[in-house]
Amino acid sequence: MTGEDSIAEKRVLAALAIVLVAIFSVFAVYSETFALMVSVWLRSDTFAHGLLIIPVMVYLLYRARYILVECEPEVKWFGLVPLAVLVGLWLTARIGSVDVVSEIALIAMIPVMLMTMFGFRVLAAISFPVAYLIFAVPTGEFLLPPLIEFTTNGTVFLLQLTGIPAFQDGRFLTTPTGNFNVEDACSGLRYLIGATAIGVLFAYFFLQSWVKRIVFLCVVIFLTIFANVFRAYLIVVIAHLSDMRLAVGVDHFIYGWVLFGVLLAVIFLIGLRYSDSSGELPLPAERSLRFAKTVSLHWKRFASVGVACIAVLFAGPLTLRALPAMSSVVSSGIGLPGQIDDAVFVMDYQRLPWLEADPGPMERHSEYRVGPGRFFVQVLLGSPAMEGRDASSFRNRFGASEFRVIADDRVTLEIDGKDVSVNQLRLRRSGRDVLVNYWFVVGDLVTANSVVAKFAEVWQILSGGEGRTALVSLAIEERGLDDPEKTLHTFTKKALGPISKCLVGDPSERMNCRMPTFQGDRSWNGQFAIGGNDV
Repeated sequence: MTGEDSIAEKRVLAALAIVLVAIFSVFAVYSETFALMVSVWLRSDTFAHGLLIIPVMVYLLYRARYILVECEPEVKWFGLVPLAVLVGLWLTARIGSVDVVSEIALIAMIPVMLMTMFGFRVLAAISFPVAYLIFAVPTGEFLLPPLIEFTTNGTVFLLQLTGIPAFQDGRFLTTPTGNFNVEDACSGLRYLIGATAIGVLFAYFFLQSWVKRIVFLCVVIFLTIFANVFRAYLIVVIAHLSDMRLAVGVDHFIYGWVLFGVLLAVIFLIGLRYSDSSGELPLPAERSLRFAKTVSLHWKRFASVGVACIAVLFAGPLTLRALPAMSSVVSSGIGLPGQIDDAVFVMDYQRLPWLEADPGPMERHSEYRVGPGRFFVQVLLGSPAMEGRDASSFRNRFGASEFRVIADDRVTLEIDGKDVSVNQLRLRRSGRDVLVNYWFVVGDLVTANSVVAKFAEVWQILSGGEGRTALVSLAIEERGLDDPEKTLHTFTKKALGPISKCLVGDPSERMNCRMPTFQGDRSWNGQFAIGGNDV
């Protein structure tokens, strides 16, 4: 191009460059948080789509460049207030090591910063490319329990509907030819997030009506969830009919991705059938280039607000570095009661087979006995001040050494006239079940909710404390017990108070607490066979 067209094209690209620089300045200032997001994209199959989100966003912005440059920008100084709030949210999340909240705050800073620098008209013109960045945040694990339950129940229903006998125990399925466990990877979360991200993009390109867009996305979610149930059902059927020779290895995953490809094809066909758009954006009749002209005419005003935005952004990382170093949780050992009602302390272990352990003073694994029964008490100490010791992630340690989580519930117990909730897990390895109750202790607070525990932990840190959190779990092996759940609940009622006093009580309450007694490496010698398959 030559002449006026060439100049206009350069101004269009210059305007686009200004917006991109504003967006990427957020990623640059919060590079550590952005690096955390990238690390999840690289190591997780569920969130691997995050690698494509930013390139897609850049393409969408480039596609909308002619609409962008026809918007007249205006400075909105009041936008510095919500920007500062998001910086404060990011800072609080970083102090408490709540990565997903800090990442959401990072993404939310981008539209707020664009609105502050260029106004609502510009933000509206590029709202979809900016909003699409939310798919870059690696979150959605909270959907795992309901998805796993739906997949398990749906698979059993289809098996019984087609005449294949199936017995369900939590996540565990048994057919005449084998055992199957519905793992987290079998929940369909990766398919649901990926299909939703693709469906949103498709709706933006090919559907103009908001009613059609909403209906289409509902259909995408519905088909994805039910397709995953059908995938799990097919795997069990193939394994059943082949006498466990097929669908239990690599082909297990191949079937899943083939079915996902078929699902995407169906989604696209449905979308194209009701498409009311060619996917092209209308070009303006004439190029007034309001964006570039206004920015160049009032460049000092836009430069000033840009500097102010950058200053607010930098306030987060600089404040975090200026804070005094959080004290690490120093412990020479975790005290536990020498006796809990009639149950007497027997010994300590370095590790227990159903719990992934890091032997040391921050963890304790002890055995108590009362009559022929025995109980195992585990305490894991954590704090955001210590890398890798975030107590909210300790739940993921259950199910080590080939154990499978086959049931995950929350129960309410009446203790001293008060209702106290605890989490309950059933773990299995080759038909041998371990039943576990666990909860969090933060100062005087006892809670089963990891989110509540995290808020309490952050509040402790902001109040000048160390934010120490303990995950306490009680476990029994179900074999040989008539009513293992009732037995565990009874012991939990008796043990919760004494254990909490040993962890956070005053010196007089901790006098009867025993410190670890073993020397050297000692592992529990319970024998479990290995077997079973994943769905």
